[in-house]
Amino acid sequence: MSKIRFPAAALLALAAFSIAACGSSSTSDKDQAGAFGTIKVFDLPGGNTQPFGITSGPDGNLWLTEATGDHVDKVSVQGKVLGRYPIPGKGSNFQAQGIVSGYDDRLWTTLCNPSKIAAVTTGGKFSEYPTPTPKAGPCAITKGPEGKLWFASFEGNLVGSVTSEGRMEEFKAPTPKSGTYQVISGPDDELWVSQNTGDSVASVDTAGEFTEFPLGGNDKSDVAGLTLTRDGSVWFAETTGNLVGKLVPDSSAPNGRRLVKYPMARKDTWPYAMITGPDGNVWFTELGGDRVARITAAGKITEWELPDGSAPRDLTLGPDGNLWIALSGGQDDILKVDGNNKPAVARFSLQATDEE
Repeated sequence: MSKIRFPAAALLALAAFSIAACGSSSTSDKDQAGAFGTIKVFDLPGGNTQPFGITSGPDGNLWLTEATGDHVDKVSVQGKVLGRYPIPGKGSNFQAQGIVSGYDDRLWTTLCNPSKIAAVTTGGKFSEYPTPTPKAGPCAITKGPEGKLWFASFEGNLVGSVTSEGRMEEFKAPTPKSGTYQVISGPDDELWVSQNTGDSVASVDTAGEFTEFPLGGNDKSDVAGLTLTRDGSVWFAETTGNLVGKLVPDSSAPNGRRLVKYPMARKDTWPYAMITGPDGNVWFTELGGDRVARITAAGKITEWELPDGSAPRDLTLGPDGNLWIALSGGQDDILKVDGNNKPAVARFSLQATDEE
């Protein structure tokens, strides 16, 4: 998202602390041991590096990108930093964002600047592949159809694919300046992409054919995270629109999708990243609200507090079956996000976890 503003770096030591879940709990909100909903936060070294993307790696660890720290990090499910690998190249501010485990047991990440897709082995060795469109600004990346990885490029307004050998193909979005941002893989070799500045979500086939679904807001809603649920609904997060919504399969609706929206109860919570949990519900981060939240198919939202100023970005289901969240600690003047300048990763217990 081109609107992100990054503050100066600040040094901090590696530490860990626990935060209890906020709000009232029902029987369904806890397991018998009371472990469900417990959050443990592990601070990361390196100064104000702004962790951004996070994924489970093929080696049973978590992998994170640093948006301003110019590294990719390997973290164990106990929260221990096992490796911090510098991205090759001169200068800084590579703006590493999305990261995913590839088909070749490497981690693949997007480098917005200077517009590359990079692969890194579990030992920290990098290979880089420039995008065919210069200055395209790739943001998100996902494992998709045809044995390829698929990425969305915000500045280039396109969706592209990359093979394990680094061969790329790109497809332009039909609407100019729609700001293709997040991309996920769906059934039947279908991809879904959020159009951040186009107030829309689009499906894309492997031939590059787009079908756009307007969300009825405006070009300032900042459509970000996406996820698919078991009933075939496509969920989305509108960051400055301050809501989450879904496109429900409905043969009577335009292009077969009915639009449903759920506004957040408070101002400036800024829903951002999304995944579907093992419980079938949608989980999302609140970039401005410093929370992680769950929404049911019926629209019931439950929230858990993260540290003040943590500015959570992406989240993933970890190798340990728990939810892991990249806490950027970043400040954003346009989005009114007050960061604490403390990069960290949080573990949210979806099941009982042995303490270190």
